[in-house]
Amino acid sequence: MSRGSLVASGLRLAISSSTYSEAQYYFPICSMFDIPHNIRAILLPDKEICILDLIQYPTPPSDGPDLNATSDTSLFSIVSSLMQTPDKVSFVRSLPMPPRKTLMSLESRIQQVSSATPPYSLAYPFHERVVRLPFWVVTYWKEAYEVLDDKDLWSNATSWVKTKKAYLPHGIMDTFRCLPWTYTLPHSREKVREVARLLSSQYITTDVVDELTGKLSTRLERDGQKGLLRLPKTHLLLLGKAYQAALVNDLSYKRNCLEQAGTRIREGNVTKIYLVLGVLTADRPRCEATDLMEDKRGNHYMAIVIDIKQKILFVGDSLGFWVPPDFVRMMEWWIQLYDPLGTFDGFQTEKLPCTTQSDGFSCGILAVNSLEHYFWPSTKLRTDGNDSRITARGEAFMSITEQEVRIF
Repeated sequence: MSRGSLVASGLRLAISSSTYSEAQYYFPICSMFDIPHNIRAILLPDKEICILDLIQYPTPPSDGPDLNATSDTSLFSIVSSLMQTPDKVSFVRSLPMPPRKTLMSLESRIQQVSSATPPYSLAYPFHERVVRLPFWVVTYWKEAYEVLDDKDLWSNATSWVKTKKAYLPHGIMDTFRCLPWTYTLPHSREKVREVARLLSSQYITTDVVDELTGKLSTRLERDGQKGLLRLPKTHLLLLGKAYQAALVNDLSYKRNCLEQAGTRIREGNVTKIYLVLGVLTADRPRCEATDLMEDKRGNHYMAIVIDIKQKILFVGDSLGFWVPPDFVRMMEWWIQLYDPLGTFDGFQTEKLPCTTQSDGFSCGILAVNSLEHYFWPSTKLRTDGNDSRITARGEAFMSITEQEVRIF
């Protein structure tokens, strides 16, 4: 059936809704914004479909009307919607979505109106007629926009892979055919969509860096390297909060993960700490953890290795920055808390070998490479050429996703 036929058929069904009897509802009663399970399966992609199938998944156009410009009397109807059963609901996908920025306020209006004399449906203007829609359509539009975002992200990644194919490792397209689009990454617990940014010339997020250092941690354990402690993003932010509290003599801020790591340090089971540090570089490098910039991640990454026994803090930075002093003070404070002998008196700072970047987005990849070179000296530092950058991003993508692909 063509889209025009589908629209016409749907309109006839929707406009005839004044004769609809509520006794025809067969799905369980739920919140007015909850999409019924049987309808969700029709309108939204299955969580297990692969990346390439997601790219082809149909989503509504995004050029719909701003419903907030419509008065309550015109927007809300006391007549029920017919778009409540699987045989009719597919029509909803053909309706253009209202602007994303208006959906939150639209939901609030529905809640306000429903608190008085509850309407039964949303009167959606379409081709000079009105289509009565259930209120869960607002939830559907929100989720459809998220699907659209993921489709765009992976479509761009796929195009990038095709144009850079000569410099990329084999198997990336095969990964797209296997990898579920909603897969949760094991270390950051974020969705796999974040990894798509590796297949571009974009700055990678802290979550992607966490995945790369998580893979590095697994490799270190497999190689039998002992006495190492990785500080992921979440632990670093907690440590920053604990340090800020201590600065105002508030010693009540404690977290189990920090206590457990501190105990390992006290017992001598940790000799080195490593991480990739996110910093803010507006005027000088500032540590994102001690600035507590949870809503504004750093714009630069550097590699950090702390040798507790030697009292040396190594920093590898692709722009030549030294480690932020507030980060050094925070780590010195933390080590002193758990120093069994009470003889720790601070760190000496030294440089860690790291490739110098000439672009604005390779710092994360180069920081991880600096750590790899430190722990496995036979691992060469990356070169700064464009071909090398492309290869590095492809290899990082494959490193993060290879185990996930084998699982499915």
